[in-house]
Amino acid sequence: MDMSNIITAKKSIIDLACGQTGCLAITSDGIAVGWGSDGAMLSCGWTGSNPRPTPGPTLYNSAISSLRLMTKVAVGYQHSVGLTNDGLLYASGINSHGEVGDATTSMVL
Repeated sequence: MDMSNIITAKKSIIDLACGQTGCLAITSDGIAVGWGSDGAMLSCGWTGSNPRPTPGPTLYNSAISSLRLMTKVAVGYQHSVGLTNDGLLYASGINSHGEVGDATTSMVL
């Protein structure tokens, strides 16, 4: 899935969430786009800072298919969650306190 033109395509944003150091947006076609500091928190597949809205390969975007789209996002201090149109919840982040909810304290990209 080539999403390199996410900014120039001027896609509509259907949901937006910002935390202390980063933001996630969901486009009208169900793509999760993140920017700011700490891509792990934003499930963007990178660590460090990125000032430009950048789609995955992400945990959230790997969930997308012709029938499953991301519809909502929320961003916490060191984690984020995304909800699909069919009710599945995806989470990612630093996870040092188990905030991703996978019964570990390992980082989830």
